[in-house]
Order: sequence, then C-alpha cells, then structure tokens
Amino acid sequence: MQTMARDVIIALCQAAGGGLLIAGFAFLACRAVGRLTAPVRFWLWWLVGAKFLIGFVLAVMGVSALRVPVLKAEHYYTLTGLAKKTVAQAGRVAPTPQMKVADKRIPVASGAGTVATKIVPQAAYSLSTLRFSVLRREAIRAIFPWCLPIVALYLLGLLTMIWRNITGARSIRRLVSGADICENASTLADVRAAAEKLGLRQSPTLRVSLDTSAPFVIGLIRPTIVLPAAFLAEQSATRQMALAHEIAHIRRGDLLWEIVSFLLRAVFWFLPPAHYVASEITAAREEACDLLAMNACGSSPSLYGSLLIRVAERASSPLPVMAMAAPASRGFKQIKRRLRTLAREGSGAPVPLLWRGVAVTLLAAQGTATILPLRPALARAAEVARAALPAPELRRYTITDLGTLGGKDSGAFSVNDAGQVVGTAQVFPSGTRGHAFLWDGEGLNDLTSGSVYRHSQGVSISDNGYVAGFAYRSSYRSGQQNAFVWNGSRRVYLPPAKGFRFSRAESISNASLDVSTPLVAVVGASLTGSTDKRGATVAQATLWQNNRVINLGTLGGSHSFALALNTNGTVVGKADLADGGDGTRRTHPFVWDAEQGVMRDLGTLGGSFGAACAVSENDTVVGYAQTETGRVHAFVTSGTGEDRLRDLGTLRGNDTSAAYAVNENGVIVGQSSALNQNGRAVIWITTNAKPLDLNDYLVPSATSANWHLEMARDINSHGQIVGQGMIGGKRHAFLLTPL
Repeated sequence: MQTMARDVIIALCQAAGGGLLIAGFAFLACRAVGRLTAPVRFWLWWLVGAKFLIGFVLAVMGVSALRVPVLKAEHYYTLTGLAKKTVAQAGRVAPTPQMKVADKRIPVASGAGTVATKIVPQAAYSLSTLRFSVLRREAIRAIFPWCLPIVALYLLGLLTMIWRNITGARSIRRLVSGADICENASTLADVRAAAEKLGLRQSPTLRVSLDTSAPFVIGLIRPTIVLPAAFLAEQSATRQMALAHEIAHIRRGDLLWEIVSFLLRAVFWFLPPAHYVASEITAAREEACDLLAMNACGSSPSLYGSLLIRVAERASSPLPVMAMAAPASRGFKQIKRRLRTLAREGSGAPVPLLWRGVAVTLLAAQGTATILPLRPALARAAEVARAALPAPELRRYTITDLGTLGGKDSGAFSVNDAGQVVGTAQVFPSGTRGHAFLWDGEGLNDLTSGSVYRHSQGVSISDNGYVAGFAYRSSYRSGQQNAFVWNGSRRVYLPPAKGFRFSRAESISNASLDVSTPLVAVVGASLTGSTDKRGATVAQATLWQNNRVINLGTLGGSHSFALALNTNGTVVGKADLADGGDGTRRTHPFVWDAEQGVMRDLGTLGGSFGAACAVSENDTVVGYAQTETGRVHAFVTSGTGEDRLRDLGTLRGNDTSAAYAVNENGVIVGQSSALNQNGRAVIWITTNAKPLDLNDYLVPSATSANWHLEMARDINSHGQIVGQGMIGGKRHAFLLTPL
C-alpha cells in the first residue's frame, strides 16, 4: 500500500512536470505571437490541459518519460565549481584514517531476532547534495513514510472537487427542470435563425427562466439553452447574438472539450498552474464563441461588446462552473480581455497565410509534445561547460598498503565515501586461492572465510557498507560463479536469470532504485557455465533489484555484461551486436536506463569492440574502446547514448589506456600501458584533461619509493583512489589519500 501511494505521488509529480513544460511553451507562444486567434489559443491551452492528464495516465501505467533539460549545463557546472571552491576555502579536506570522522551505522546481525549496529567512518562533508538526481532520490526517500497521509489528503481534495462539481451540476439540473419551455414565436424564430447561420442542422431546445441572469447551454447529447426571461423583451438582433453565442458552444463541441478542464481542476486541484491553464481554456473558448457569434450575426464589435457588458452587469450571482455561460468570464478584467479580442479580431479580415502557417506549426508542436511523456531534468554535461571551469590542480597522495590475507598478491576494486575498500587477496603463500576482503582502516576482513567456495572477489561497495562480489570453486574460465551481497554479517547469494545456471556481480548501487526498500540494486551477468564456439563465456547482463532478477538483453547478439550502475537507474556495460557478414564478433559499450528500459549502443572509437566500465551520479560514462588503428583507448561520454565517445588518450609513449571509474566531480582513473611493459595507474582530473601518471604524485617517502602503481580501479567523491601495484616483487592492493 505504501509503495502504491508513493507511485501515485511520483506519477502526479511527473505529470505536473511535463504539463508545466508544455504550459510554459503555450504561455510564451501566446505572448510572443500576438496574431494568434482565439481558436488557436483555445487549442494550445486545451492541449496543455490534456498533457497534464495524459502524462498522469502514462505515469501510472509505468510509461517512461523523456527527460527535457531545464538548466543549462554551464550553469550547473558553474554552481558546482563555486561550491567546490567554497569548500576548499573553508579548509575542508578529504578524510584520512587518522582524521576524526562522523559516525555512520550499518545493520549487523547480532543474533536471532536482534539487530545491532556497526560504526564505520563517514565523511563529514559531501557535495552530493548538489546533484539533481540525488536531490530527487532523497526527496522521494524523505516523503516515503508520509506517502499514505499525503495520498489520503490528495484523495480528500479530489473527492471535494468532484463533489463540488456534482453539487453544481445538480443545481443547474434543478434550474433547467424549473425553467419553462419557450413558446415565444419571435424568440423561437431567433433560435432557428442563429442555428441556421452557424450551420447547426437542428435547433436546440430553448427554455426560459426567472432564476438566471445570463444565458447558458447544458446537455452534451441533447443540448438545451436556458435564456433569462428578461431577454424576451430585448430586440431581436440582440437576442440573436446572445443565442448565437450559446449555439456556437454547441457548434464547436465545447460541452465535450470542457471535460478536460473539469478533470484538470479535479485531478490537479493542488497545483495553481493547473487552475490557470483551465481558466485560460475557458477564456479562449468564450472569446472564440464571441467571434463566431458576432460574425454569424453580421454584427460589429461595438454592438456585440455592449451585449457583453449588459450580460455581465446582470450576472450578479455566477452559475456553477459546469455552465457554459458568460459568467464563467465575469469581472472587469475578463470582460476587458474579451472586448479587446473583439476589437483586434472582429474586423472580419482574413488571417494572412504566414500567420496561419505559424498557428499550424505551433499546434503541431504542441500536439506532439502532448502525446509524448515528458519530465524536466537537468541538462546533460556539455563539453564547453566543462572546459569553462578552471582545471583543478592535482594534489599529492599518501599511499596505504592494504596487504593480503596471508598470500602473496592482492588487488582493490572499489572504495566508498567512508573510505572502506573491497577487493580480493590470496590466502596462502603459495597457490592462487583468493578471497574477497573488506578493508576498513583496521586491516583486511575475509568475507568468505569458511565458505564452500575456494575463490571469491569483492568487486563493489556501497556507501552503506554493502558489498557485491562473486564466489567460485575452480572453474573460473567457464563462468561457473555465484554472485553475492554481503550485508555486514552474512552473504546473500543472488540467483541467475531464467535459463541460466550461474551469476556474477560487478557493481552495487549506493541505494536501492526503489527507495521503499532497504535492498540495494546489483548488476552483473547471468551465465550458463559454458563457452561458445569462439571460447567466450555465455552470459547476459542482469539487474538484481527488490527480489527481482531482470535480464537486460543484448544489442542483437548473444552475450552481454553489466559492469556498473548509479542511483539514477543508469546501467552500463558491454554487449554483442548481431554478427557481421564476415562472422566477426562485435562487442560495444552500452547504456541502459531504468526509466526507458532500453539498451542503447554507445558505439566505439572506430574499432569493433569496447566496454563501458563506470557511470557517475551525473550520468558520465567512462570505459575503453578500440580505435580505427586497432589500439584500445579510454573514453568518456554522457549517459544519454546520444553523444559520441571522446578519446581520453594515453600517457606519452603508451599505446593503450582504459578508464575504470569516474566520481561525481568528473575525475577519472584507470590505466595506461605500452606493449611488453607494466601498466601505469593514471588519472584524468577533468573529463577534458590529459592523463597524468599517479606514480608522479605520491608523497616522497621511504614507503612510496618502492611502489609502482599499475592500475587505478576506483575513486570516491573525496578523491581517494584504490587499485593494484607492485611492491617488493609482489602485487598488492593500495589506497591513495589526497593531502
């Protein structure tokens, strides 16, 4: 029930966002193009109202919305840059194991039916609050406990609006039933004449009432016009104009189109812009009927305007909103607007062809936008915006040797904002048996000690301390692995997708994609445990989320692997395309969006293969891809799938590079290497920068002098970097902490 309530709130917000975008377009169009006629303005605003309602229906049905940028990238990055500068001036630095940090608690099972807490270090400051996606997620998370009361309040308002309209409709029905059938021959002749002039085949029923001061029409199937008794004494020409206005409503089908205004006011009763849109629909509708009635009767703007003024003076008490009557536009401001429209458009001159074309174009654009599901979002990162910011200076790093679990080698794969590190380390002096580990400043903790599996790897850690990894017995090459999540006390193994036997995890999100549950989201692949004729592991990208196993598919081929995800629901990895005509296998980097549910090909740098290895919270994607010359280079791109990959280059004298991680500040880490040489850990301090060798930025000391950093695998928001390097002839996991 709570989740359903949350979905309703999200649907309302998404529909409101899309509706406001289209409302802004209509508002600007009406202000910028002064030659738009009343009928065109009516349809522009009516489409806005329809957009609100269609957007809500599509959101409830789970149809993904297209993101529309509403903040220029240069503004966003300027704000981010200023914030970073402010933090730097305040003297904030990234936390080190020796610094005092705030406490953060993660759940740790302490016995049956009890839950204890474990204190882990957490950074005292973070710029994550500047990310629009994080703000959106945290806002949803904050209101989740209040979803049911909020929806209850919303339903109360909705029912109140519906009851008010039902009550109004009943009062009108009583007024109509109490009105007398008109038997005045002259008035009936006026009705027939007005209907004939407006092309209505059958005259509507006419009733006369002493209880209304203004004429109105009611009845969608059998329309009835109710005329004030005072109008029987008016001149025939005046009476015809008043009747023609009501018949114009019938001719235009306004009684049907009014349903949108009614639903808009009811469904979005809490949103003032929605009421403004409904009032604009009503105003433009009345103006269109004024012009139609005036031209049909051959009247002049001055004569018709005098009729409007007299009707407004008589309408001392407005009718309920369901009435299609002039009182809906009561007041001097509304009357003045209608009179101005008569003066501007009532000359009878044909609209120039140019303005007709403008009107058709606007309506076509508005209609298209009405059908498409839209929601506002921050503009994606622009290359020019990033270049506009001054490049930060690279700081020096202290290095921490994370050691092993008793063996010779180890490697670190992931670090969270609390400075916790996960990876794999050998457990015996000889042999290759390695176990997943967690380093928290006090040494390595074996996460699979006592397991039936001989080998395991910890590949990713979230900010709340959850670890994703995989374990296997001995058949590593054939993909017989089992994905798991370590929650602080035990391992929870993740099942493969239907049709597969094994699973492998590659990345874990900082929070669940569904904020209603504490479960995290994990990506990786489901595997058959065998290889194809080319020797490749048979696997398909998989998302584990909220007890669901989702096969993400491929790009047309047989294989795929998900390698990373963020809290926006963006998943990246690599996937096969359909085999080419020459039988070659093409593996391209991909991006998969949880909202769209579609895998997009990111392309390569001109070659036949590549992989997207990481995605930041800002949806910046990094990885590696083959170039036209056959070399492999690191790349960066946006998560939209619309931008081309940009080559990040290599260190001087190297021919190969790869980017393995990117943080929220746009800092990228990876590896650069040359043929027959050990790789070198590198950093790109911005997405436009050249690679820098991290070995050149170690704080000089007796310890750092013996290190050769081969590979940087991850970087957190504070700039701490983990990876693997050589020391004393052994490969060890390391942690770099900026000064």
